[in-house]
Amino acid sequence: MKKTINIRNIWINSFGLLTKKPVIILPFFVIAFLEALTLESIYFFGRRPLSLIADPIVKKFFGEGFTHYPYHMYIIPRIFNFLQIGIYMFLGVFLTAISINIIKNAKEGLPLKANALIKNAVARYAALFMFGIITVIIMFILEKAGGFAFAKFTNISVKYLPSIIMKIYPFAFAVILFLANAIIQTFLIFTMPLMIINKKSLLKALWESVVLGARNFKTVFALVFVPFLIYFPITLLKGLSIQLADKVFPEIILLILLLGVLATPFVECFVFTCVSVFLLEKDGRKEQ
Repeated sequence: MKKTINIRNIWINSFGLLTKKPVIILPFFVIAFLEALTLESIYFFGRRPLSLIADPIVKKFFGEGFTHYPYHMYIIPRIFNFLQIGIYMFLGVFLTAISINIIKNAKEGLPLKANALIKNAVARYAALFMFGIITVIIMFILEKAGGFAFAKFTNISVKYLPSIIMKIYPFAFAVILFLANAIIQTFLIFTMPLMIINKKSLLKALWESVVLGARNFKTVFALVFVPFLIYFPITLLKGLSIQLADKVFPEIILLILLLGVLATPFVECFVFTCVSVFLLEKDGRKEQ
């Protein structure tokens, strides 16, 4: 008989696998540690010896005023976002691939040998790096397109829509962008599991990921969207961080960014565990 794969079963199996093999989340904790260390370094860039390197760069791109407290706090999100992208492309995809390999071995009852896991990820590093670049480009296009649409719609609608609607419009637009991001991830999320579990090339993995996302849209979207809901209030707080800094204290910008860093390992690990389990069980059904 064929096994029926549904969202509830995937969540239960994924949670059980994480409980049995908590080492799965370790690579994501390493990513979070690197991001937290980067965030701390940015916070202290105004102090010696970091200021000797950072001050000329900040003056060139942002202006001399942002080299002093509290104004340097306002540019931390932009600098951190840029460096976070670098961490994702150079190390994030690599460590995520190791975690996916751990999931595969744990699910199939194979031994977890650190050297073998790292060697397998290194062998596919170029393809993983290229996928990181592709993902960043897609997210950049989404962000710019969203910002352009927001500006255009605001300019047109401000003359015709009631003020009460204009007040909730930014929130509604944030929801739309959040949904758009979840939809894009629905079509891309299988790429790395296909590369690591099924040994697919980057282009084949991308194509098959899109096909899997389209054929199983409701299931995959739920697997991505529900855990991603943890990000939504953090995303809203990031958008309001400058206003909050003016009303509360400047360091709240740093705390909001740190909150996002701390949430990421749990969200990303659970999502990739779910889609990897989905793929493994789907492959298992084909063999029956």
